[in-house]
Amino acid sequence: APLVVVPPEVARKAFEGSVVAGVNEARTAVGAERLVTDPVLSVEAEVRADQLAAGDPTTGDLPVPESGETRDRTVLALPPEATPQNVLTAMLTDTGMRDRMLDGEFAKVGVGTATDEEGRIHVVLDFERG
Repeated sequence: APLVVVPPEVARKAFEGSVVAGVNEARTAVGAERLVTDPVLSVEAEVRADQLAAGDPTTGDLPVPESGETRDRTVLALPPEATPQNVLTAMLTDTGMRDRMLDGEFAKVGVGTATDEEGRIHVVLDFERG
């Protein structure tokens, strides 16, 4: 069988889309509305994930730019073999992350991922209230 190589950017977007799908499944299970993926939030999350992967020493929970009280950010650093399901599991087992993810007031989400030199996957989710 021929070897199929997925371009890194396609793999990155597929991973991010799977994270959003998992979050939305968890939200609908508790009666919250599904989140809509927002392109602006996605770019901001991707920029932050890239900064973290490049070794930015600032905490991963750096506030969302111009966020005020309408946005929140969740940041994870996972091992190289992590899957979107691992992202969801990590969020569900952390009370603060779980509360943000399932908060029915949030209507939009942006997801960014980046891999550092050691293979760790940095995942940033930016949530915005509706």
